Amino acid sequence: SRGGIGALRRAQLVADLRLTPEARVLAAERTAGVGRLRERPRGQRYASRLAEVCSGLNAERARHVVVGAAAAQLWGTSRATRDVDILIDPSVANAKRVLRALAKLGMGLAKDLVPDDIVRRPMTIIGEIPNVDIYTRAWNLSYAEAGPAATVFEVEGVKIPSDIDEGPDLG
Repeated sequence: SRGGIGALRRAQLVADLRLTPEARVLAAERTAGVGRLRERPRGQRYASRLAEVCSGLNAERARHVVVGAAAAQLWGTSRATRDVDILIDPSVANAKRVLRALAKLGMGLAKDLVPDDIVRRPMTIIGEIPNVDIYTRAWNLSYAEAGPAATVFEVEGVKIPSDIDEGPDLG
């Protein structure tokens, strides 16, 4: 069609909107070849990389917001991606929490990085594909703007993004 999305893409978007955010994440990760079961510290398993990463970040009380294609999945499309993009509060203390969470998830490089370096860069890529891209600024958006306005979704019982600035209840 001229000047718009094609009929097939329109049909896909309509079908995607009938799914829950969790179902869209799982479908997109399966399409991208990411969605295999992973172990987390308490022996519980997540089928999605997004839930695994955000669970680790929540456990460390890291201030983050999911952006990029994973965020698009939560909002309404099952667009496939092989990474998780997060926008973080660019403080050194928060960068330490983020790196600690990713190191616990087996992203070895995370334990070797310096939080000060993370804060100074607009983006840092952690891990092999599937990887986590850490943004201190995403496009023209900062965490200070995005964090308070973020919508919390739930995938596999994990809050994405976490509402940790409201207190200790990580639910």
